[in-house]
Amino acid sequence: MRKKIATGLVAVTLMLAPVAALAHVSKGVVKTIDTHRMILRLTDGSAFTLPKGVGLHLHKGDKVRVAWAMSGKHHLVSKVTVIH
Repeated sequence: MRKKIATGLVAVTLMLAPVAALAHVSKGVVKTIDTHRMILRLTDGSAFTLPKGVGLHLHKGDKVRVAWAMSGKHHLVSKVTVIH
């Protein structure tokens, strides 16, 4: 029974490894949010493309954690979390 569980855990880990390699996380402070172009810019100069409905609750000065992946030349956001 233990061998089956261990084998299953190894298989799941190997399947998820490529997915984890594609996702990135950045932390920073919101500098600007362009709701027309859907661009989030942090004070360090990094810019992220927001999908519709994501990030509309953010304000200048918020500390955030941004989960993103590359899409062509753009950093496409999947999730934005305000850090308290």
